Amino acid sequence: MVSAVIASALVALALVLPWLTLLPLHGVAAVLAHAIALVAACHGAGRVVAWLAKQPDASPLLVIQWGVATSIGLSGVLIAAGAGTRAAQAALVFGLVAVHTGSLGARFAHHAGRLRCGLAGPRTWIVPVAVLAVFGTLVVLGAAGEPLVRPFDDEGNVVAQLRRVLDTGALADPIGYPRSAGLGAQIALAAVASGAGDGFARTGEALGLVLALGLATTRIGARDPSSSLWTVVLIVTAFALALAPIDPLPCWTAVGLLVALYVMLSETEPPAIPLGVTAGALIALRY
Repeated sequence: MVSAVIASALVALALVLPWLTLLPLHGVAAVLAHAIALVAACHGAGRVVAWLAKQPDASPLLVIQWGVATSIGLSGVLIAAGAGTRAAQAALVFGLVAVHTGSLGARFAHHAGRLRCGLAGPRTWIVPVAVLAVFGTLVVLGAAGEPLVRPFDDEGNVVAQLRRVLDTGALADPIGYPRSAGLGAQIALAAVASGAGDGFARTGEALGLVLALGLATTRIGARDPSSSLWTVVLIVTAFALALAPIDPLPCWTAVGLLVALYVMLSETEPPAIPLGVTAGALIALRY
C-alpha cells in the first residue's frame, strides 16, 4: 500500500515539476527547474519515437536518449529553415514537455504500476540513485555557474554560433558556420538546451553526463549489494573525470547515445526507428 502511494506521488511529481520553470524562480531553484524541464522535453520527444516504433514499454532512460536524438534533429530542422530563434527553441522544448505530460497523464495507472513493482523489490538501488542524484545536482549547478566564455567567433566556437542562432534563427553564411568540420548538431543541441532557460546551454552537457550514467547503470543493475557496489563505483569514477571543455561540446551527450545504441543492439530485434534516429544524431554530433 505504501509503495502504491509513493509510486503515484512520484508520477504526479513528474507531471507537475517540469512546469515549475514557468514561475519567476531564481538561483538554484531556477537551474534545477530548467534541468527538469529539459529532461521532460527529451522524454516527450522519446515517447513520440517509442510510439512510432511500437515500443510503449521501453525503459524511460532509454526513451530519454531517443528524445535527445530527436530534439537535436528537430532543432536542426528549425535552424535549416532559418527559424531556430530562442522563441522557437522555447516553443519546441515546452511543446515536448506537453507531450511528456500528456503521455504520463494518459497512462498514469500504468506508469504508477511499473514504478510500484520497482519499489516493491530489493532496495539495493537506493544508494546508487542517491549518489547519482547528489553528484548530478552538483555538476548541473556548477555548469550553470561556469563563467568561461570564448569571445572569438570562429567555426569551432559553440557559444558564439549559438548566440547567432538564437538571435537570427540560422547559420546560413560562410562565416557563421562553414560546416567543413561537422554538421552542426552541437549547435542544435545547445540551442535546445537554451530553449529550456536563458544561459542554460552549458548545463545541457552536465545533464548528458547524468543521463548517460543513469542508462549505463541500468545495464549493471542493483539487484544485490555486489552489483549495487559496482554501480556506485561506475558513477563515482565517471564524476571523477576532470573534463574542462572551453565550449559546451557534446561529450557526455554522445556517450549517452552510444550507450543507447549498445542497449538496442543487444536486443534480439533492435527497433529500427529509434536505432536510426539515435545513430543519425550521433553522426551529426561528431566534430
